[in-house]
Amino acid sequence: MLKRLRVQGFALLSDVTLEFTPGLNVLTGETGAGKSLVLGALSALLGKPSAASSLGAGRSAQIELEIGPDHAAVASRALLVAEGPRLRASIDGRKVPLSELRAWTASGLIMTAQGSIRELASPAGVLGLLDQRAGAAGLLSEYRGSRASLLRLRDELRELSAEQAQHVARGGRLGELLDELGVLAPRAGEYAALLSRIELVSRRTQYLELCGRVLDVISERDNSVESDLKALMVATRRAASGVFAELTDRLGEALACLASAANRATHTALELEAEPAELAELEVRRNDFERLAARVGCAPEELSEAATRLELERAHLEALEARLTELESERARVEAEARAQSELLHDLRARAVQGLEKELLRELAMLSLEGARLDVKVERRSDPLGPDGGSLVRLGFSANIGQPLQALERVASGGERSRFALALACVGAAQGRTLVFDEIDQGVGGEALSRLAERLTLLSRSRQILCVTHQAAIAARAESHLRVQKALHAGVTRTTVSRLDEEARTLELSRMLAGGKASDGARSLARRLRAEGRSAA
Repeated sequence: MLKRLRVQGFALLSDVTLEFTPGLNVLTGETGAGKSLVLGALSALLGKPSAASSLGAGRSAQIELEIGPDHAAVASRALLVAEGPRLRASIDGRKVPLSELRAWTASGLIMTAQGSIRELASPAGVLGLLDQRAGAAGLLSEYRGSRASLLRLRDELRELSAEQAQHVARGGRLGELLDELGVLAPRAGEYAALLSRIELVSRRTQYLELCGRVLDVISERDNSVESDLKALMVATRRAASGVFAELTDRLGEALACLASAANRATHTALELEAEPAELAELEVRRNDFERLAARVGCAPEELSEAATRLELERAHLEALEARLTELESERARVEAEARAQSELLHDLRARAVQGLEKELLRELAMLSLEGARLDVKVERRSDPLGPDGGSLVRLGFSANIGQPLQALERVASGGERSRFALALACVGAAQGRTLVFDEIDQGVGGEALSRLAERLTLLSRSRQILCVTHQAAIAARAESHLRVQKALHAGVTRTTVSRLDEEARTLELSRMLAGGKASDGARSLARRLRAEGRSAA
């Protein structure tokens, strides 16, 4: 049950604390006093967008809610803090995501609101009641787990299939490119050496002449450098003085260098005297390098490394294909499991719906809707793998004899929807949660109002109820009566909430009965209503 709600800095609620009791709790007050702000605070905890945005509109605000067992000293406490547009949540002092706060709040209460089909009186609400009656909570949890796994598998399959599609054309060429690389067998540094050799061979005649000139100058002509150096060495050796010994050594070193240069020129000339067909062969291999590099998408000098890269790419694509096959098999298994669970859920719901119409019609008759007709159908959805399975609930409703059945959310008035929601609660919907009704009495009067008050009283014996009401007949039966009022404090308008004692309740009930004027007659009627309320409770 809800035990305590404290709201600070939320619109006109500067600092308001509400203490709740078991059974029926009512909120009353003039129109515009701020009752909707109290419900707005609960809505913010439930993650309702409009309420959350209103909470963040101020500079700072916070909402604190305590939920715990009846008569237990220990309660679980949640806190929602707004600092400008930023919201922070905690449960029992532990920081949590907003989604966890919403789930925590929803596990403790269910809210209804005017202006739309109530959550409790919606097809989804009836579906929850059917699951409860069928004992299908465990199966529904298993189904949702299977469905979540299926959605994850589908997402992964979609992502990997898109990746595979990007490589599908490339994948067909990988084998061809690797085969061609195997035939070409490029070696590291080969392309640069190939270009150098082509440049050398293509200038064969010019370079042969140059080699010949080098040999001629060094050693082949009569007055060659080599012959002159040898003559000088003979002359320096013959000199008796030791001062020419070092010079003789240097001349020997020069002769050795000339001999080495001559050998290099001779070797280069021999290389250049290769077959003329060598240049054509070299250019063919160069063209093979460049053509294959263009197909692979790299520079010719990178072909030796490209083979390794292409092998890795082919291995990745093969692994991707294997993973897709594995995922598809897993997807088929999980989908079959989810479909079987969905089918079993549907069968359980179809059996659980039997007898529900009669129970609801009996409750509606007790709420002055004796002529109402109801048709609750559980049909198969076109998609059997919806969030709650493959069942679709249709609610046909007519409040009057002779009128055709139509969708309840289209034809039921606000008062009729309110009574239908209450009837659902009376037959067991949303068990274990506090019911928050926003003006459930709207559009209800006379005998119907009296019966609605009786049913609320009966339901409150086993459930906690928080009800915003303008009807004294309901307020008089509450275990706890909270009054919301707006007043000016130090030049600022504030909304306050106070728990009424017996005397104050009589005054508030008389105000509700007489439209604001607590006449003697209204006070007398208020006392009688309170006496009847205490007797009924």
